[in-house]
Amino acid sequence: MIFDQIIIIGSGSIASDILDSMCEFTSKLESNIKPTHISSLSLILESSLQCISLSNSMQLQPILAMSYCSHSLSLLQHKAKKHNIPYLSCNDSNTLDIFFASIDFPTLVISANNNYIFKSSAICNENLKIINFHNALLPCHKGVNAPIWSIYEQDEKSGVTWHVVSSKLDSGDILIQKEMPIAPDINSLKLFQSLMKLGFDAFVEIKDSLLDWSVSFVPMAKDSRAPHRARDLPNSGFLNPAWDRDKISAFLRSMDAFGVIPKPCIIIHDKVFTITKYWLNISYFQNEISYQRHSESDLLQRDSTKVKPPSNIANDIIGDIVKEDPKDRISKDKIPEDRIFLHIKDIALELCLASNNVSSSSIDLESNNKSLKTYKAYTSSIHDNATGGGGGNLSM
Repeated sequence: MIFDQIIIIGSGSIASDILDSMCEFTSKLESNIKPTHISSLSLILESSLQCISLSNSMQLQPILAMSYCSHSLSLLQHKAKKHNIPYLSCNDSNTLDIFFASIDFPTLVISANNNYIFKSSAICNENLKIINFHNALLPCHKGVNAPIWSIYEQDEKSGVTWHVVSSKLDSGDILIQKEMPIAPDINSLKLFQSLMKLGFDAFVEIKDSLLDWSVSFVPMAKDSRAPHRARDLPNSGFLNPAWDRDKISAFLRSMDAFGVIPKPCIIIHDKVFTITKYWLNISYFQNEISYQRHSESDLLQRDSTKVKPPSNIANDIIGDIVKEDPKDRISKDKIPEDRIFLHIKDIALELCLASNNVSSSSIDLESNNKSLKTYKAYTSSIHDNATGGGGGNLSM
């Protein structure tokens, strides 16, 4: 054990699982703490995290849990409270810059599902060893929301990478990688969750060697592709009906992240429709629509899964007459303004009108789609121009 302190910064299940696993080393770390460390930590917390209130007893703890721009219901915060470990939440990157630059004793920083980008002042701090979890097989899919892009680009496999944080985003030496196949029906949410578990399994394999910093390093291969930014969406969030079935499926599944990113859209006769639901198995769609017309029950039993049908269903199912390009099959004057169903290449879509009179050749996402506009405004400040190493993923 060469470290006097361990800091876990991140969110979601992987950060909380790592905190669980590191608690066994608390006694070893406590024996390394010196009085100067306690006073230094107190000074750092006072000067750079003055908005955080910590008791003196908590400041003596050798393990710290931290989050940047975390959710109010933080799983890591809950786990830290369970283990009586101090938890720091901060929304100001400048504050964290000062905090990490000021640490003056050997510290291992574990970045797991973390949106904070470490600046050069932290990376050059000789007292810090910083490692980061990334939910892709680097150097592929650097940046944020890598699982979304893995599905959209129809990769055959995905995986996780633990790497040393360097001055260039997601480019430091690799500590360990693990891979998994991408199932043909998996969506972004499920892939995120699977990669979180795989990432923790990988961490456990290198945990002991990390503590004495005897882990092996492999230089990361160079890749000229730009990192994915937080505001980027596959095809700007719009489905192209000219795609083949596999590409349409990949697009829909990549955008299926349980509300974390906006719902996908499609343009029909210069009108933007939001895709509110999709069925990759057309028989499920037909069964559910048949149920909505004839059943008096509130729930549909489908393969042991209870599904509540959507309300406000249009009287006519347009899906039966749409086989290829919706522009060629739907009369411009007959598009209802509540909900319609499309059947494109054996994939069924439920749509609702999002905006009228939009030019399909020149789409202004900022003005014509409120959800995308809100999403872009929310994410525009999150490491779009990052130069330091760090994480950046959906919190699962």
